[in-house]
Amino acid sequence: MANNILFFTALKANDPNIMAYQEWSLKTWNYYSKKYNCKLIVLQDPLYDTEWMRPTWQRWHVYEILEHNNIEYDQIALIDIDTMVRWDAPNIFEVSEGRYTGVIDDLSIEWLYNSIVGYKEYFPNIDLQWDKYINNGMLVLPKEGGKEFCKKVIDFYLANVDSLEISNM
Repeated sequence: MANNILFFTALKANDPNIMAYQEWSLKTWNYYSKKYNCKLIVLQDPLYDTEWMRPTWQRWHVYEILEHNNIEYDQIALIDIDTMVRWDAPNIFEVSEGRYTGVIDDLSIEWLYNSIVGYKEYFPNIDLQWDKYINNGMLVLPKEGGKEFCKKVIDFYLANVDSLEISNM
């Protein structure tokens, strides 16, 4: 049976403090997964050396991981392990209406600015609006085209890994 998937990346090799907050994050998301009948999956073993491909990039292999493990899926949400969800949060899979959906990032204007400027060289003809910029710490992949989108992200990484490593974004 296909489930909606809550997919977390929790690679200990990259963050020695991960255990301190992972427990509490997963408690909130476990409650949420039961409430909305989702399957919770945590990627704990790196696919690649985390110095070569940071966990934030490894998460984009989600479709390959699910299919390799014969896990049927309907919709997929990629969620950072340092997030917590409120008990009364709506069902993100219904709210997203099958589209790519993220959370507007308005916590740190400095981080936002640095992120936009840091990636500008890769997308010179794209102007991002800082007040509509999303944080990929919690996003729902589009039902149609999500797998293809993830492949584009992975291909982008592989084509630019040397310069991305330098900028350490």
